[in-house]
Amino acid sequence: MHNHIIRKVLLLFLLVLPHVLFAQKKGQERIDSLKSRISFMKEDSLKCLLYNTISYENRVINMEEAVKYGNLTIELSKKLGFRRGIMLGNANLGNAYRADKPQLAIAHYQTAYDMAVKAGRDDLVNRLAYDMGYSYTLLGEADQALRFGKQALDYYISKNAKSTIETIQTYMAQAEMMKGNRKPALQTYLTKLKQFKEDDRSQEHVSTLSSIASIYQSSNDFPSALTYAYKALRLANASDVGSLFICNTLIGNIYAGLDEWKMALDYHVKALKLIEDPKSGASVRNGLVIALMTLAEDYAGLNDFDDALSYSQKALSLIGSADKINDREVRIMILNQIAWTYYKNKDFSKALQYTQRAQALNSNMARTTGRVNTVLGQIYAYAPDSILQQAGIRPADRYNKAAGLLSASVNTPESRQDLNYMRDNYGELAKIYELDKDYVKAYSAYQKFVGFSDSIVKLNNRAELVRRESALQFARKEDSLRYQQQLVSSRLAQQTLLATQQQQALQLNQQQLSITTKQKDIERLNFLRTQAGLQAEQNKRRANMQQLKASAASLQLQKAELDSGRARSRFLTAGIVGLGVVVLSLAFLAWVILRANRQSKRANALLQEQKEQIQITLQELKVTQDQLIQSEKMASLGELTAGIAHEIQNPLNFVNNFSEVSRELLYELKEELSAGNTDDVLAIAGDLDQNLEKIGHHGKRADNIVKGMLQHSRTNPGAKEPTDLNALADECLRLSYHGLRAKDKSFNAELVTEFDPSLPKVDAIPQDLGRVLLNLFNNAFQATAERQRQNHKGYKPKVSVRTRYSGSGAEIRVMDNGPGVDQSIRDKVFQPFFTTKPTGEGTGLGLSLSYDIITKSHHGTIECLPAEDGATFLVRLPGMCT
Repeated sequence: MHNHIIRKVLLLFLLVLPHVLFAQKKGQERIDSLKSRISFMKEDSLKCLLYNTISYENRVINMEEAVKYGNLTIELSKKLGFRRGIMLGNANLGNAYRADKPQLAIAHYQTAYDMAVKAGRDDLVNRLAYDMGYSYTLLGEADQALRFGKQALDYYISKNAKSTIETIQTYMAQAEMMKGNRKPALQTYLTKLKQFKEDDRSQEHVSTLSSIASIYQSSNDFPSALTYAYKALRLANASDVGSLFICNTLIGNIYAGLDEWKMALDYHVKALKLIEDPKSGASVRNGLVIALMTLAEDYAGLNDFDDALSYSQKALSLIGSADKINDREVRIMILNQIAWTYYKNKDFSKALQYTQRAQALNSNMARTTGRVNTVLGQIYAYAPDSILQQAGIRPADRYNKAAGLLSASVNTPESRQDLNYMRDNYGELAKIYELDKDYVKAYSAYQKFVGFSDSIVKLNNRAELVRRESALQFARKEDSLRYQQQLVSSRLAQQTLLATQQQQALQLNQQQLSITTKQKDIERLNFLRTQAGLQAEQNKRRANMQQLKASAASLQLQKAELDSGRARSRFLTAGIVGLGVVVLSLAFLAWVILRANRQSKRANALLQEQKEQIQITLQELKVTQDQLIQSEKMASLGELTAGIAHEIQNPLNFVNNFSEVSRELLYELKEELSAGNTDDVLAIAGDLDQNLEKIGHHGKRADNIVKGMLQHSRTNPGAKEPTDLNALADECLRLSYHGLRAKDKSFNAELVTEFDPSLPKVDAIPQDLGRVLLNLFNNAFQATAERQRQNHKGYKPKVSVRTRYSGSGAEIRVMDNGPGVDQSIRDKVFQPFFTTKPTGEGTGLGLSLSYDIITKSHHGTIECLPAEDGATFLVRLPGMCT
């Protein structure tokens, strides 16, 4: 996930600091000659200037020596009161520190700059502005780099200093890139490109082409990036090791950005060989660090984690002390790269260890903060509880902490320039929010994921690629590039389709969740309303009973008093009071019942309104689901195309071959007729008859394949018809296999068929049943291919299909020796939108649609059976076979 920004930062070192990466040692003899004069000179201004010259000559070759003689220049100049020497000494200290400590370099440049302003030395002022703009570029402070660069550029334009102007424009373009302004940076280089002839093999021409390729790469316009990068490589001189190293590294980076790891590895290996060549004269440490880091990422992309870690550790061992700002930044990136590799290999303990080491160095390093947060956030999301407790994180807080880190990582200016990084981060955010049951945020994050995916693909559409290819006039080597670019564009388009489908799937899932929640709320509301009504009724009855009991007791007391002859008038009064209490109780009861009826009517009206809303939502859901199912069918048809092309090519080859042979036989027939050889004429006619019979046979075979394809593309429900399951299973197995091989020529698998010859034809809808079988075979081949990519030694992919007639119906069993289906998810595989594939590679509808076709259209069953090795799916079609 973090590889894109690492490559761009490394490319900045390659393009802005070529003299640091490929410093030549040719000036050592001159330095030794200058040092030999020191002992013969007096302590005067001339000796100051000699110290200053030695410091200047060492600025690239030996930083320690440059610093030493720069300080000697300043010390002696202060002693003599030689202000010019102090100014020049500070300028040279800036030159010495610029590569490794640009912040310290700027401080010395600023001192020299202020002294030059006071002295009225416009030439030195603008030279120092040039140096300060350069240093601010290395420090990553784009605004300051542009400010001083503009000042220096105006001055050197007035002096018509072309080479200096080009250098200033170069680092100003890099500063614009840092701010995300690719357009002015690209315009600078395109304008510069016009001064070169098409076949100019100069280093400046190659460097300009490489810079343009870098900008297109950062804009995710990979076809254009490859066009300019390959052109730069073609024009680079064999003796120009620096340019060859940059071009090979750049092309490898572009392929890595497209996840074409094998191609990336090829070019990065070439770059490593160049930098290891003792004849190159290149700076071993800096070049090797870049080459080793890119190779580590390539091997991680190929899931070869041992080699990835080996190259990362080698790169880490070459980095100097972390107090140098560039070394510290690269060290952080390498530590983060190692952590990411351990994370991908599920070694969360070591991943956390290296991430914490990167964090410890990451203070005030804005360019790397987001990437460290990305790795740490994913560790928090998926690491076991014991690992989180070691980091002081409560397992209950894992998703909240992870989401916070990932959200922060996408809100940095550096991150927002990288669409691939933003897409991947939002995809992970959606997963984490969904695991945390926060579906609103998951939906929002996934919408952004799809938006970035669409933006990337719009930059790489096929029409734009074809237009650029038509402008290329490369040799045979570039022809292979065209095919690779077409393949890349096609894959990006397919990823967009899958991303769009998965967005619809998430929307559908969210709607279903909302409807289910609303239905539960309504059920709960009905339950509570009923319970509340019953409870109120019971309370009322209890109160009435108590009142009636009190009245009855009062009446009994009054009766006793009456019987005893006591106060008749008092008895009558009490009776009237008791009767009044009963009447009031009845009136209160009637009021309560009336009030309850009114509340019941309001609740029923509310329920009716919610019911109508749910019906509307359900109708919209059905429409969306129908559209999504149709998209899934069309995606399935797209997968069939490659297999069908392979299948139809064979009969067409036979037709073409027999046609050519028949033409030659006709020529011979004419000759034999002219010669009157009747026997030969009859023999040739017999051969022609056989050829025509074979042409007809293979033509019908091609016709059947086309008809099968048309059946798969039908959208209307088909009628059941007698279907040969053996033939259908065999055809779908071949189509699926050749379809996958069309995408990956290196994939091979053993196909095993065990068809029951006694199996009669079954009443079925062949196109729907074929769609089910294709989905099962596609899953099987993809599973075995995935296991093969994990570098299991001695592993050979194998997919089997077996049919059987049990007397009550037919059985079809599809088996593979892939990684298998875990028992914990075996019951979920037929659920809509459930998928184990990475984000953007599956909709989770294939097995769900297959389940509906078998159970609803054919009244059969489909299940995932436990297996010792791989996965097994069993389809049963009950009923009479005809």
